[in-house]
Amino acid sequence: MKWKLPKIKIKLPDHLFSKCTVLICLGFIIWYVIASMNGYYELKLEPTNLTPYVFGFFGTELCILAFKTIFTTKINSDSKNIEDIKLDIDEKLNIKNGGKEK
Repeated sequence: MKWKLPKIKIKLPDHLFSKCTVLICLGFIIWYVIASMNGYYELKLEPTNLTPYVFGFFGTELCILAFKTIFTTKINSDSKNIEDIKLDIDEKLNIKNGGKEK
């Protein structure tokens, strides 16, 4: 007897890895700032020298993801061009001849 797993197709959102990475980076930076401020004001500890490196690492990671997302986005072939959008707006507003009356 051979067992077969059902074939399930799951449609994942676009850029799921990037979105999760951004949330993790921002969450860690917020946690780090809160912990650092708590240590400084409540416990009277000096801020660590690690702060610029944490901001630099996570800031660089976020910039790389932003550039990757910007430069790898594809323009869908079925997307409307600017003339189609203008025509749709004109139809909705009942403007004829580009807004010029005869």
